Amino acid sequence: MSFVSRNLSVLLFLAPAIFSSSVIFASDASKAVKGKKDKLKAGQSKIEDKEIDNEAKPSSDKSANKSDSQSNGSRSTDIRARQVANVDILYTPASDFFLSFGGGASYNVKPDLALGIQYLTGSKTIHDEMTDNVITVKADATLQGSAGYVYGRYFIGNSFNMMAGLGVRTATMKYTMEEESLNLKLNGKIEIQSITVPVFIGNRWTFQSGFTLGCDWIGAFIPLTGSAKSTLDGNLPNSLITELNDKFVSDGNDLAHKTSLTLLLTSVGWAF
Repeated sequence: MSFVSRNLSVLLFLAPAIFSSSVIFASDASKAVKGKKDKLKAGQSKIEDKEIDNEAKPSSDKSANKSDSQSNGSRSTDIRARQVANVDILYTPASDFFLSFGGGASYNVKPDLALGIQYLTGSKTIHDEMTDNVITVKADATLQGSAGYVYGRYFIGNSFNMMAGLGVRTATMKYTMEEESLNLKLNGKIEIQSITVPVFIGNRWTFQSGFTLGCDWIGAFIPLTGSAKSTLDGNLPNSLITELNDKFVSDGNDLAHKTSLTLLLTSVGWAF
C-alpha cells in the first residue's frame, strides 16, 4: 500500500471522530458567543432600565411636589393669603344682653391677621303677673340689646384664633305695670350704655371656593365705662315715682358695669 493510500485510510478512519469533535467545538463556541451576547443584552437592558428610572424619578418627584403644593394650598392660612376681605352672617344661641344675630366684615392684613367690624343685636318680650295678697300687678316689658365693635383677629396656626376689640354695648327696656283694683299704672324706659372690650377665642375655616365657617366658642364684653338713665311716668305719688326712678338708675348702672358672656358665636360667610 502506498503512502497516499495509507494516509487516506487513516483519514477515513479518523474522519468521524474529527467531525464529531469539530461539531462539539463549534457548538461550544456558539454557546459561548451566545452567552456573551446574552450578557451584553442583559447589561444593556439594565442600563436602559436605569435610564428610564432616572427619567421617571423627576416626574414622580414633580408629581409629589405638586401634590404637596396642592395639599398645602388648600389650608385656610394659604387661602387667606390669596384673599382680601370677608363678609359674615352671625348667630349665637346664648348671650347676655339679648344678643342673638348680626353681621360683620373684615380685611385680611396678612394671613394671620384680620381687621374688622361686627354688629350684634337681639330682643326679648316678657309678660308677667305678680300677686301679693289681693293685689295683682301685670307687667309687660320689651328688652333690646346691641353691640357694635371694631376688632383685630390673630390666627395661631391654620384656623385657631383670638380676637379683641373696642366697641359700644347698649340695652333698652321699655315696660308697663298695671294694678286694676287700685287703678294704678306705671310706664317707663331704662337705657344702658357701656364702652366695652370684646374678647373671643375660636376657630375659622376658609375653603378654596371662598366659603367661610367659624365659631367663637366663648367671648366676653368687658366694660371700661358705663352709664344708665331712666324715665318713669304714672299715676303714683311723685315721691314714689322718684324713689323708683332712682332705684332703676342704680340697677342700670350696675348692669352697665357688668361683664357679659357670649357662647358659640357662629359665622357663615364669603371671602374674596
